[in-house]
Amino acid sequence: MSAIWGVVALDGKERIPENAKEIFETSYQKKCRIDRYESTDAFCTYFGCGIQYITTEAEREELPIVDKERGIIFTADCILDNREEIIEMLGTYGYDKAHLLESPDGRLMYFAYHCLGKEGIKKFRGLFSIAIWDEKKHSLTLVSDQVSSRCLYYIRRGNLIAFSTLMEPLIQLFPNLEQNMDYYKDFLLVNPSVIYVVPGETPYKDVSLMLPATELEFTLQGEKKYTYWSLEDQDESFSKSPREYGAEFMELYDTCVKNTLRTSGEVGIAMSSGLDSSSIGILAARELEKSKKRLYSYTFAPNVDMENAIVGNCVYDETGLVREIARMYPNIETTFLNNQDKNLFTDMDFCINLLEMPYKTGTFPNHYEMCKEGAGRGCKVFLNGGFGNNTVSFGEIHHILYYLYKNRQYGRLFMYLNRYGKHEGVSRMKMLCKSIKSFYNFDKHSEKVLDHFIPNNFFIMPTILKDYNLKKRFSTDKRITISDGYIDREKYKEHIKATGLLIYLGVFETKFGLDTGMLLRDPTKDIRMLSFCYWLPYHLFAYKGKTRWLIRNHFEELLPKVVLDKWQQRGVLNIDWVNRIYRDWDEIKPEMSQNIATYIPDDWIDKKRILDAIENFGIDKKKDQHAVPYLCAIDALCRFIRLQA
Repeated sequence: MSAIWGVVALDGKERIPENAKEIFETSYQKKCRIDRYESTDAFCTYFGCGIQYITTEAEREELPIVDKERGIIFTADCILDNREEIIEMLGTYGYDKAHLLESPDGRLMYFAYHCLGKEGIKKFRGLFSIAIWDEKKHSLTLVSDQVSSRCLYYIRRGNLIAFSTLMEPLIQLFPNLEQNMDYYKDFLLVNPSVIYVVPGETPYKDVSLMLPATELEFTLQGEKKYTYWSLEDQDESFSKSPREYGAEFMELYDTCVKNTLRTSGEVGIAMSSGLDSSSIGILAARELEKSKKRLYSYTFAPNVDMENAIVGNCVYDETGLVREIARMYPNIETTFLNNQDKNLFTDMDFCINLLEMPYKTGTFPNHYEMCKEGAGRGCKVFLNGGFGNNTVSFGEIHHILYYLYKNRQYGRLFMYLNRYGKHEGVSRMKMLCKSIKSFYNFDKHSEKVLDHFIPNNFFIMPTILKDYNLKKRFSTDKRITISDGYIDREKYKEHIKATGLLIYLGVFETKFGLDTGMLLRDPTKDIRMLSFCYWLPYHLFAYKGKTRWLIRNHFEELLPKVVLDKWQQRGVLNIDWVNRIYRDWDEIKPEMSQNIATYIPDDWIDKKRILDAIENFGIDKKKDQHAVPYLCAIDALCRFIRLQA
């Protein structure tokens, strides 16, 4: 993998800033673990690349590639999952097979581009962002992979265009950029678990982020944007039996995990007892065992004694369940961490600087600690299952029952509800009556959400909506429009291609990987798995009432019974975060009060109400737990604005 950056003048006349090379390389050297830096100023442009030795072939990578005969500069931040397919294809164009096998991924991608032009881009599967300068056409083309796994920022000022894997060099190259106030409002208005509302926007008006599966060409005449891949284009041409779909899923999942393990170093994983990461972990462990390699797993462990490790469907302490998994697979070496007993705010400034944006989730510091520990053990690939709830472990019973109700498949609805009720030991008649009533009310009111919008954040002032088109912005990514309620097949299709979430995960994985010198990988958002789940008959996600059927039905011999017993069981990450805040409140309170009083406009938030909540924190713990996520979000935005000043 790599980080890429560059500056071009489309007219060949405008002067590239003399300090561009210094700005870019200083930023990357400060924030990244890069094994080798390369750059070129051919054709009066400036292209740079920082190469990480994730694979053996990467040590031979020569980027940027300058093809003087054709007038092309090519660079890529890339790892190919279909390397063998690309090699076979290039062999038909006369390339020597032995040479291709030795070639690093970036060079293979350039060969494919040389042979097929932009059609070659459609052949790539993996993680990549690409930049191509065509001197003869005076055009710059930027390309993102199908799910934006590698973030790439860009800015255009007149005929001058700059791009970069990190945003910081662009901010330094073009000082006094205008802040994107709508982005800040988005951040406050959506619920505490959502960051992106308008995909592609950043905290700066002139800085944009590449969208998934996008080819963006800049010329003197303007910009052309082309989407070269979509899930709709991958339509299944025939249906199969549930048994056939299950077999296909297992073969595909195993392949997706195997593809992520290509590295010259060790492999780590952020592993809980949840179905996403645990299923990835056991598939990875089985494959690594063939080469006598270990899988280093890292799990968050609460630092306070929980009265019960499992309550209902919630797993508060996952250490015991993870140990059960490791007993079945001895080459899994477990490590349990608790972020050194820090609270959510301890490393917030660091994480904001690392991600280059405000964030809301308190799991970031914990995940960063896991990445650092993994890197210290020699891991060059670090696995996670962040998108798994949308693919491999999707299938809550109420979503499937609602879909069957809406499509008038009443016979199947009664059968699924009956089997589910028997397993869970609940009254099927009561469940049926409650479900039908809930479905009816949801259909009646769900379409009115944006027209009668009231922010969940009770610290927000109504005047924040002034000069802000709520309906237009929230409708950009439909997954964010309605975050609660039932998900039918059509809404699931929007859910699985949620552009904002995919971009957000790509930013997180790219920047944590650059900081730690690793490649973060999530097999649950492999484009083949996305396509499989997108076209899977919807009722099969909870086939015959068995929720999360894909994993629970096909891993019965692979995962411990105690992990599979609870159909709805979910780990609760960072469960002791409130305890840590109470413990450290005297240290947290002054800075939070100062931030909120200083950095956000008075007509956006009710500062008196917020400061009262801060002052009275600890008196009513029920109120505190409702207020703290919103206080954290507001404080995170304040800190981001302060750090940019």
